Amino acid sequence: MFSLKKIFIKTSVILFLLVFISTAMIFPGCIAIKKSSLNSETSATDQHQQDVDNADDLETEIIPTTAMTAEETTTTSTIAFNSNKPANSGNINDIETQRYYFILGVEAFEEKEYTKAQYYLDKIKSIYLVLEDHIRYYLAKSMLLQEKYDLSALNYQFVIDNYKDSIFREKSYIELADSYYMNENFAVAEKKYEAYIKEYPQSPLTPYGLFQQGVCMEKNKKLNEAYSVFKKIYLDYPETEYAVYSFDNLNRLANIEGLPQFKPAAGELYSRGEKLFKIYYYDLALESFSKILQDSGLKNSNPDIYSKTLFRTGMSFYNMNNYKNAREYLQRNYDSYPGGDLADDTLYYLGRCLTNLDDNEGAIRTYKKLIELFPSSNFADDGLYRIGRISYITNDLQNAAFYYQRIIDEYPSGDRISDAYWELGWIKYRLQDYEGALFTFDGMSKHFKGTSLEEKSLFWKTKSLEKLGRKEEAAEGYKSLFSINPFSYYGFKSANALKDIGIDITFPVINKELNPDNPEIAGTIPEIYEYLEPQVIVSEEDATHINKAKELLFIEFYDSAASEIEASKEETDADPAKILEISTLYLKSRDYENSILLIQKNYKKLSSALTGSRKDYYYYLFYPFAYKEYVRKYAGTYGIDEKFILAIMREESRFKADAGSHAGAQGLMQIMPATGKNIADQLGISNFNNDMLHDPETSIRMGTYYIAQQLNNFGNNKYYALGAYNGGPGAMQRWINNYGGLDIDEFIENITYDETKNYIKKVMESYYIYELMY
Repeated sequence: MFSLKKIFIKTSVILFLLVFISTAMIFPGCIAIKKSSLNSETSATDQHQQDVDNADDLETEIIPTTAMTAEETTTTSTIAFNSNKPANSGNINDIETQRYYFILGVEAFEEKEYTKAQYYLDKIKSIYLVLEDHIRYYLAKSMLLQEKYDLSALNYQFVIDNYKDSIFREKSYIELADSYYMNENFAVAEKKYEAYIKEYPQSPLTPYGLFQQGVCMEKNKKLNEAYSVFKKIYLDYPETEYAVYSFDNLNRLANIEGLPQFKPAAGELYSRGEKLFKIYYYDLALESFSKILQDSGLKNSNPDIYSKTLFRTGMSFYNMNNYKNAREYLQRNYDSYPGGDLADDTLYYLGRCLTNLDDNEGAIRTYKKLIELFPSSNFADDGLYRIGRISYITNDLQNAAFYYQRIIDEYPSGDRISDAYWELGWIKYRLQDYEGALFTFDGMSKHFKGTSLEEKSLFWKTKSLEKLGRKEEAAEGYKSLFSINPFSYYGFKSANALKDIGIDITFPVINKELNPDNPEIAGTIPEIYEYLEPQVIVSEEDATHINKAKELLFIEFYDSAASEIEASKEETDADPAKILEISTLYLKSRDYENSILLIQKNYKKLSSALTGSRKDYYYYLFYPFAYKEYVRKYAGTYGIDEKFILAIMREESRFKADAGSHAGAQGLMQIMPATGKNIADQLGISNFNNDMLHDPETSIRMGTYYIAQQLNNFGNNKYYALGAYNGGPGAMQRWINNYGGLDIDEFIENITYDETKNYIKKVMESYYIYELMY
């Protein structure tokens, strides 16, 4: 017999009932279930083989409607099998037998053998208590897909009533309503959809639930109520497909049923457009805004809406990089409403448009007008900053310094204060005014005490002291900076600087016995590991998310375990040991991303609350040796420090195999598809496609090969290689040509891509930490 290794159970699992439209009536959720031998409900018997044989005769599938395919959207995966399946002892009260039947049941469900799934799961539904809500949900879904609607409803209702915080409760709510709809009991279905919406008003599935509720209302002859629901969907959920269906239904109800023609008011259209704007659907937002602007009478009758619409239209074009159109609408808004609530916002973005249209002089005039007319605006300091940036880029450093100083003097609480301090200090440093740089960085360190900006400013304050020849003060400065956070980028840089002048400094020791890969780890930190093994649960009260996660990990249902862990955060109760326990469970489920994020979210609390072995252990959770077999294999193949590869992978993707970026980079090592194709050709990888970048081994192989190339191209300089990996080899060569004579710290700050500059620092910080730990 085969066994289940890993199954993907995601929180978005749902039986979506899609729609098609006839000329007279809309029929959403039409699902056809084809049967070849199911004449009545099949009940499970104790004769295993007979039931399985009968199940093999059942063909159950979802087939297309006349317009589109109804989807059974339970997220499935390719099932990997191993030989560690729990054994069937023949005793149903034995936990091993319960696990055995659960795995068989879910395997059958995944393979769409729903009668088999029902048979196996029904045997343990009331005794395998730790996963009872999982069992009941799969039972309900299996019965639903066999058209056993009444039995399906009973199991969905069981989850709803008995497991208030189950990860399947929301899905049970919506699929319970679906079951009544599929059974053509539209009166009850309407109430169930209403109950779902009331219980989960913020769910991503709310538009679907509302739409189904509206359809049920129409079938129940509640035409006015249906009209109101469809209107709500169109206005409140404009980004969804159900908005399109609802708009069609509104027109149909008006044309066929005699209800009023749907014509949203200007305020409703603006609200709809604003929702689309906030989620970056700029093209759709412009459609709503344009309908408002077509009514020129609103300019005087409703100036507030008209002005906001002009502004949002301009900003939509701005965010689409259409600066010419953006300037047109923003200028119209300012010309029409120079004293309006959005006048200062409008002037600021007009300046940004002009800069992007290569009219720096016009931009400066606009920013100066903003500062003069609206000195109390939230954008006033932004205007000063932008004038400073234009001056800096055009090499007018003295003028840039003047405007940055104004921000420090006039807007010390503004959101540009950190930029102003840094830019001013850097200008003075570049101009070799080291006394001025020292003064500015000192002020910055005091303003941002207790933050990462304090470390950055103290580092450059100390560099300024070095330039002034005040070596003893500089040494004390590096020591002070190191003491703030030895494991930060600037902590490591300070340690290196002290080493260069002959001063040895000792890092805090991290106990390497607390490496989770240590086979004796359970004995080293028993307060964490003794609670990770699953326990036999004898009451529903003990079926907590944490206990479910432990059980799921034991039977290797890793993604289901991750879902339970995600739902368990309230159980931690701000207990640091619990946080470590949950992070460890993520780690054991190979969900490195969430293991790290949980530590990061509680970083300050853990840093201050943990001591001794627990504190050392949390570093191993924060910096795991992920995908060890592949990292070691390809680091050895290409002659790269494996810790350097780990650091790159950690900062690129947090070890998430399917990670993607806004720029299109993919996978653990965040390789661009075009770069991936080029690397594949060099490595002799045939039939390359973008999906291969999500394969951990392929991504690590390609990324390690590519960083090895960059190290070779740039003299084995890790800083240069990282800059090339992130910003491109061509850009790195330009920076070297321009700034290669500077020391490495000055060089990094002269990199013109902020992302690349910060990337180098983040990866090197992780690299230094990995060097200490492994």
